[in-house]
Amino acid sequence: MFFSPSANNDPGDLPPTQSDPAKNFPHHFPVFLWLTFFAVVLFAILLSAPPRLGANNEDRMAEYVTDAVTRGNWICQKDASGQVMSKPPMACWISSVATLVVGEINRFTLYLPSALAALFLSWIIFFAAEKYFGWRAGFLGASMYLLSNVAVNEMATSRFDALFGLFVTLGAVAAFRAWRTGRGWTWFWLAAAGATLTKGPLGLLLSAAGLFAIFFQNRDSKIPIRGSHLLGIILFLLIAGGWFALAYWKIGHALVEKMIFQELVGHATGEGRSHAGFYKPALWFLTDFGPWSPLTLFSFWRIWKRPAPELETRCFERFLFCWFILGLILFSLGGHDRSRLLFPIVPAAALLAGNELARLTRSFSARALVIGVVFCATAMLGLVGFYYHVKRAKTPAVIENIKMRELAETLRQNYGKTISIRHVDSPFPLRFYLKDFGPRESMENAVKSLSEKPGTLVAVSDFEKFLTTLSSNAPPLYVVARWPETGEARVQIISNQPMKSQR
Repeated sequence: MFFSPSANNDPGDLPPTQSDPAKNFPHHFPVFLWLTFFAVVLFAILLSAPPRLGANNEDRMAEYVTDAVTRGNWICQKDASGQVMSKPPMACWISSVATLVVGEINRFTLYLPSALAALFLSWIIFFAAEKYFGWRAGFLGASMYLLSNVAVNEMATSRFDALFGLFVTLGAVAAFRAWRTGRGWTWFWLAAAGATLTKGPLGLLLSAAGLFAIFFQNRDSKIPIRGSHLLGIILFLLIAGGWFALAYWKIGHALVEKMIFQELVGHATGEGRSHAGFYKPALWFLTDFGPWSPLTLFSFWRIWKRPAPELETRCFERFLFCWFILGLILFSLGGHDRSRLLFPIVPAAALLAGNELARLTRSFSARALVIGVVFCATAMLGLVGFYYHVKRAKTPAVIENIKMRELAETLRQNYGKTISIRHVDSPFPLRFYLKDFGPRESMENAVKSLSEKPGTLVAVSDFEKFLTTLSSNAPPLYVVARWPETGEARVQIISNQPMKSQR
């Protein structure tokens, strides 16, 4: 496919000699096992931390998954308010399959697509760097990627960005291989189809950005784009275009209005948003990929001042440079101000940083290198555990999540596991722990149900507005549960009958 084992141990370094301490290191399986172990432990730490649901639009993903699993809307999903999903369904499909396997929707099934994407990205970084830079660069680059705040943020959120970055990276490495060999463009287009089904057609442009390196090749080493794209383009249109056609047939113009005009065009132009500033994406990269980002910056300088002597290594360095820089410019010009948008170009930075650190540690033995990485990983896991399990656990958002979980358990104890509540504007964590992601009720319909159906339960946050909706002949109402128990309530459970345990 995209990679094959490299016969050259360190093509990005000076030619290996018999004194090279890393020459005979058994690199493939041990590194693969290390990356998998580290990613699994990191994901376990994040998943076991006190929850902060709702901070990254988990409510929408949960509603999309529920719409697919319980109502069979696998082509195009809607949220609880009836709005069409904002992004294509690839991440939702993976979460939905995981939900079917597990038997219920939970944090694991919501975060699984992002966690798998981060793990697979570390593998790709290793294998790509190992082929063109050597095992040392692959080991360091993949480890640095998992040791960065980028991987932590990816695994701790239920969004599309990590999976989008995975497909962009697959497309990028496929594009480089196809450029240099003249074969394999079908893989590039298949990866572009996956990116398009995850977040839209921008993935095609990001994956191909590195090909601008063609304009920076020396005359004697310049290779034009060769090979056939026909099969790949046909498959791309069948997969991405086929899904869009089916979704349009099912949803209609609302799909175009939401995904094309509001999301794609709106985010590109910044319509209705305050622009973050042209310099902000660069600052986000420096902080989120820290402390490794200075290595990437140094690599930019070295690529142009002292490029690698080997042709393929030099071409790959320039390809990564163009992939990152053009992607950064693209996000700087856009109107959407979120640091997670940089996820698709961070793998290029990790590859370059890994290669640079491999050069700087050329004299280190393989044993010393592994010990150093394990030490850094242990320290990083400790810091992540402390922040997510101790420091963040004291924040109001996490405390509210815990209280919503306790409130949901109390309601189940009093009304049974199959409790039915009409949610008007209740917080998402309460709905999540009640496993209730159905359409929200309007206040008028909720009041009507309280008047007509004994035993009705209504969850409401804006109680003052709810009272103004009540008619003069409304039945007596009871607050059967609320949080907090004193002071201004964040949510109240209203019924036309007292709580069963109080009867």
